[in-house]
Amino acid sequence: MKQSISQLISTRGRTLLATALAPVLVATSTVALADLSYTEARKLREGGQVLPEDRVVELVTKTRPGEITSLELDRDFGRLVYEVEVRDAQGQEWDLELDAATGEVLGEQRDD
Repeated sequence: MKQSISQLISTRGRTLLATALAPVLVATSTVALADLSYTEARKLREGGQVLPEDRVVELVTKTRPGEITSLELDRDFGRLVYEVEVRDAQGQEWDLELDAATGEVLGEQRDD
């Protein structure tokens, strides 16, 4: 009689397998949510579907004054967002996420 793999592996074995595979699954999901290509981003900006970078910079500096060290257009779970990193006057790093179409700040956290 044939048994499925899950039947062959004990509960303890499944837990260990899931723990071992978790980093692989996270890495794979990160790849699936990778940044948009330069060409895709340009087309979205030119088509007016997302805010231009200069407007994003303006909104970010009002929210979190400092030096912008990274600005990327991403698609997270089907939603276009700008992911922005800022270094404030005290040298602290901040991560902000803005809705790419409206500029609404979706999240802000201090980077440790």
